[in-house]
Formats: sequence, structure tokens, C-alpha cells
Amino acid sequence: MNSFFGNIQAPVDGNFDMSVQVIPAKTQLKCIIEESKWDTYTPEPTNTEPYPVMQTFVKNTWSVLDGDYQGRKVFQKLHVQDENQGKAQRSLQMLAAIDANAGGKIMAAGTMPDDMMLSVSLSNVPMVITVDVWEIGNNSGNYITAVSRAHATQPVMNQSQAIHQATQNVQQQATQQAPAQQQQVQYAQPQQQTAQQLTAEDIDF
Repeated sequence: MNSFFGNIQAPVDGNFDMSVQVIPAKTQLKCIIEESKWDTYTPEPTNTEPYPVMQTFVKNTWSVLDGDYQGRKVFQKLHVQDENQGKAQRSLQMLAAIDANAGGKIMAAGTMPDDMMLSVSLSNVPMVITVDVWEIGNNSGNYITAVSRAHATQPVMNQSQAIHQATQNVQQQATQQAPAQQQQVQYAQPQQQTAQQLTAEDIDF
């Protein structure tokens, strides 16, 4: 065994392709968010906007937990403060759904989350995402079109555990009935975007 390369063997033809295969469209993946934070992006200048404004968005890094794509990363940009109100509302709706699946801590707080709140509230909670494929020029990759809970088998509870769980549920419902938490997020029909609607600021290469 080579002390540096280990078990790696030199390719006979000297060729190696490090490109990552795009995950097929409509694939559902069980994932967790490894990192969630605010990030920025400045679009390329154009003839109509020679001095583009820097964009602020929430960036989620998802990690696939199992299956053929275990260990793969899927990046998500949520433009919750975009000037385009339709785009901002779709991003807020997606963020609210993710938060609801993770326990609803951000919605319950009723304030704009900072990096710490995003990370603590959303990370390491198993969920199921649906990915699609974007294509811009010669580049392609994946983006997320839908998110849902990862339904796991629930453990059988004894009477005292059941009473405790019911009490927690009632307290949580009371908290969510505050004025700041009246918005309900329904994802039976997730918002879909096609690759043709995407621009460079929507995706990570």
C-alpha cells in the first residue's frame, strides 16, 4: 500500500472524470439540513442593470441520508427578501414548511431569524425533498421543488407518556395561535418551478 495514496491505483489511460452525475428529476430523497445561514449574491451586470444590487437569501445545505445518493449534497437558495414579491412569497412558504417539519421554532419566535436561529431550528431533522434538474447553457444541476416530513414509525407510548405528549401538543398549539403565527402553510400541492424559469441567482453550481 502506498503511504500517501493508500489503495488508489493509477489509471491505465491517465484519464479521470470528477464530474458529479445529476440526480434525475422528480427524485425524492431523505435528507437533513447540515447548514442553514444567510448568504449574499451579486448578479452579473447586464445592459439593463449595469449596477446590479447584491441579493440576500437563506442558503440551506442538504445531505442525503440513504439510498443511491447517500452523502450527496443538495444546495437550496431561498430568496425570502427578493424584490419580486411572488418569488419572495414562494421562498417564505418553502422556509415555513421546512420550519414546520422541524418543529416550528422560527415561526413561533415571530422575528427575522439570524444565522444561529436558522442553524439551531432547522439542522439535523430528517425530511423528504423532491429535486428537479436545471439547465443553463452547458451547466446543469439539481434544485428543490418540494419538502415534506419523513414519516417514521412512532414508538408505542404508555399512559403517562401519552398524557405528557398530549400536554406538550396543547401548549404548542396555544403558542401557535398567537397573532404572529396565524399563517398556515399547506404543501399538498407544492410550488413547482421549471428549469426554464431559473436564473443564475436561483442556483448553486
